[in-house]
Parts: sequence; structure tokens; C-alpha cells
Amino acid sequence: MNEPECPSVEHLLAHATAAIGDATLAALWLDTQLPVLLGRTPRETARTPEGWRLVREVLGQIEHGIYS
Repeated sequence: MNEPECPSVEHLLAHATAAIGDATLAALWLDTQLPVLLGRTPRETARTPEGWRLVREVLGQIEHGIYS
């Protein structure tokens, strides 16, 4: 699948929902400050190509039970 450099909010929410398994929790997660993102939220981090790569990595870890 081709990933955009910086996703729309809808795209970001779809990825988070797929990883977390619940749209409501995914929406909350997008606005939660995370230590792994240096205290930033996934939503603000994903605004740059590098940040979006980091958010995808965290979502991949969540999907594999590595990060919670």
C-alpha cells in the first residue's frame, strides 16, 4: 500500500483504529501525549514525513503487542 507523506486525519484514524481495534480508543490515542514521541501526540507528530514514519512504527508495535 502506498502511504502518503503526511496523512489526512481520516487516514491517520483508520490506521490507529486498525492497530488498536476500537475507533473511540484510537481517536483518544491520537491526542494522547506519548513518551515515545517525546511528549507529543500522534496527531501532531504525523504532520511531517519523519513524524508519520514514527507514528507508523508505534502503530506497528501496538499491532504486535510490543508497545501499549
